[in-house]
Amino acid sequence: MTTPSGTGQRRRAASGQLKAGLKAHQLGRLDEASRLYRSLLAAEPNNIDAHHLSGLLALSRHQIAAASIHFSRAVELSPATAAYRSNYGHTLRLVGEVDRAEAELRQAVQIDPTFAEAWINLGLVLLDLERVSEAIVALETSVRCEPGSALGHLNLGSALLRAGRFAESGASSDAAIALAPGLVPAYRNLGVAAHQLGALERAKTAYLKALALGPADPDVLTNLGIIFLRQGEVAESLLAHERAVAVAPSLAAAWLNRGTALQAAGRLDEARDSFERAVTLDARGPSFTALGNVVSEQGNFAGAVSQHEAAVAWNPAFADGHWNLALALLAGGNLGRGWDEYEWRWGASSCSTTRRAYPWPDWPGPAAGPGRILIWREQGLGDELLFLTCLPDLVALGLVVTVLVSPRLLPLLRRSFPTVTVVADEAGASAKGQFDWQLPLGSLPGRLRRSRPTFDDRQPYLVPAPARVTAWQARLGALPPGKRIGVCWRTGLLTAERRRHYPSVDECEALWQVPGVVWVNLQYDECDAEVALVAARWRVTIHRWPGDDLRDDLDGVAALIAGLDGVVTAPTAVSSLAGAVGTPTWLVDSGSDWSSFGEDRSPWFPSIQVARKMSEERTFGPVVERVALELAGWARGGAG
Repeated sequence: MTTPSGTGQRRRAASGQLKAGLKAHQLGRLDEASRLYRSLLAAEPNNIDAHHLSGLLALSRHQIAAASIHFSRAVELSPATAAYRSNYGHTLRLVGEVDRAEAELRQAVQIDPTFAEAWINLGLVLLDLERVSEAIVALETSVRCEPGSALGHLNLGSALLRAGRFAESGASSDAAIALAPGLVPAYRNLGVAAHQLGALERAKTAYLKALALGPADPDVLTNLGIIFLRQGEVAESLLAHERAVAVAPSLAAAWLNRGTALQAAGRLDEARDSFERAVTLDARGPSFTALGNVVSEQGNFAGAVSQHEAAVAWNPAFADGHWNLALALLAGGNLGRGWDEYEWRWGASSCSTTRRAYPWPDWPGPAAGPGRILIWREQGLGDELLFLTCLPDLVALGLVVTVLVSPRLLPLLRRSFPTVTVVADEAGASAKGQFDWQLPLGSLPGRLRRSRPTFDDRQPYLVPAPARVTAWQARLGALPPGKRIGVCWRTGLLTAERRRHYPSVDECEALWQVPGVVWVNLQYDECDAEVALVAARWRVTIHRWPGDDLRDDLDGVAALIAGLDGVVTAPTAVSSLAGAVGTPTWLVDSGSDWSSFGEDRSPWFPSIQVARKMSEERTFGPVVERVALELAGWARGGAG
């Protein structure tokens, strides 16, 4: 009978230890597996499998340095094994040695071009190196090699997200989720991709799924809060942001977005505190700008200017900082510097138009002398009507003026400016003719009205159609006795973030109770439910006539306003129309309207009295009561 050699016994013992260690490893008994691997390596320092398995175990315990040592030794012992090089490259990446990591992974995919895991690891390294397009190629190769790899699809989705290829990223995330329904990062990626594409419901569903499956992710909570706010769900937005700052109290973005939700809810003091926290954590332009805006809304324009100056100091090219600085300066009456900063509006994130590239130079100002000038509209109707007050100044300078305007203003402005060529600025239309200069409409005040005295002696400039005025007077004359007062209480573009700037019909209760007033509707969008509420609750009729177009028939609206005794309105285009017609007007301002320069009467339209909500007033009730008191005195024939 032959006695087994010592070498054979050692090999069988080593094999037994390796199997026992692997079994313990697979069952999650990691301490036992580690002890068996160490024992084996003590006996056989060059055991490749023991090094590889020890590396994997250390990696699972986030012991990256130890894992790297074991994988490095495995590569030394078997340099032609792709798995060893892939794992070694992965650990090199985790310790920040990305160049060495790339070299190892390049060798791994050269050894085995079908090894999907190596392509994934290479893609991750390339992402770290900001070589996104190369990373996408590597990760696309990984899913071709192994279409059933959820991790391959997940990481490809992440790379496509980095590249801004949101639809493709969403598709890759969907593929990852189909393969591994519990893969939390895939839901997060899907949410971000859908969010960027404007598919808010899909994004919200993905974010909620990510939160349901895994620990609270502050970025997911913050993004979810942003969606809730955009959809008008302010309370839900606040809840998400509160969870975000609880999970990550050092994350500036969470405090910044929490402040935005609080501001939308009208809780300005709390919003300011949240923005201040964001500034403390990350003194960058967006935080300073957000803080400046809420301080401005509280009526502290000097404080707002200071914050916006800090934003501009952080980055002199930060357009949002300059734009908000302009509004704060103008709101505080600093016109010269305010108009200079106003020229930054084109790069601001809130600017919805772009500067047109006409071939003529910008008009430099009155010193240029006579010539032909093209003026073109750029902003909303209310601002357009505001800045059109500058046209008579141009005519007085001897300029031959052509102005491109909103098509719905065309007949009204042609009648009002007979010496000006007024052209409808319709989609696809181009300026015809030869000009010496051009200028966007919003840049005119910066050339013509750089100090407060330049606004003195302003007169109404709109001339309603006489026949239409007569027709409206007949209609209004048929109403019950009393002062005919037009009313518009909100914008037609009411979002959750804008709602706090406009009173509801409930908050206008004091108006409905003013005696001697006959209310006439100037609300230009769907308002049947609100008009019915006023009728049911206060027994007050807001008079309307079927078929009248208060949105697009501005010639008719101007004629109606000219026939009224007065107007009460929120800051909408109605206020500008009423001021330009010259009808006595009460403007109910939330405190955020820069165009009055902080004064109680509009510098642009002297017939507009500004009633401003004080910063300590949480609702519009008190300011509406003040307007109602003045209106009641005026209606009785007093000096309202």
